[in-house]
Amino acid sequence: MTMTDTHEIGTPIKYALFPDEPYFVDGYESNSLGSVRIGQKGVSGKILKSSVKLVKRGLVEPRQEQLVSDASNGYASPQINWRSRIVKRGTIKASEVTPHPQNPRKHPMFQRKVVAGSMDELGQMKPIVINANNGYLVDGHERAWLAQAQNGDVDMEAVWVDIDESEHAKAMMILDASTYLARYDGDDVTALLADVTTDSPHLQTLLDGLGGREV
Repeated sequence: MTMTDTHEIGTPIKYALFPDEPYFVDGYESNSLGSVRIGQKGVSGKILKSSVKLVKRGLVEPRQEQLVSDASNGYASPQINWRSRIVKRGTIKASEVTPHPQNPRKHPMFQRKVVAGSMDELGQMKPIVINANNGYLVDGHERAWLAQAQNGDVDMEAVWVDIDESEHAKAMMILDASTYLARYDGDDVTALLADVTTDSPHLQTLLDGLGGREV
């Protein structure tokens, strides 16, 4: 199919672009896959016009995107080696938390301000993750940095996991990245935002962006 085909209004369309053709989806630069939504007046979405033209001209083949809810939608899950790797739960002083020296995640200032706003208004709702074998952080580097920057040695909720060095590296690469593969549902976002208020200008900017996304 091509972008000139007829689609039902509201249908999400996903397509691949040339790997050297960067484009923007929801304000984030990417080089892999993007999506747009068919609107009342045609194609919409925060994406570079040149990339849309590639699809319209038939140079790139779009693909129908399958979005799934919490229900199975016909997907049969494989049998997973399901087990807990957590060997301890508790609290730890921020000064005792050791970031991993090869943490691949680099945090832009806006994210730091958003996390700070979230911690200020909601508190710590998710524990940091520590490798019980080497003592290094697996997940929660930004929260740990913010905790260590506070006046006084604050307590952090934490879980300790029993993993080896190879699994530690895999976890740092996969845990956050897999989360970003989820998509926001426009109707649910609109409904939730109606009940959300914040005193943080940085959180408000984040929420405004979520409300304006084409999903």
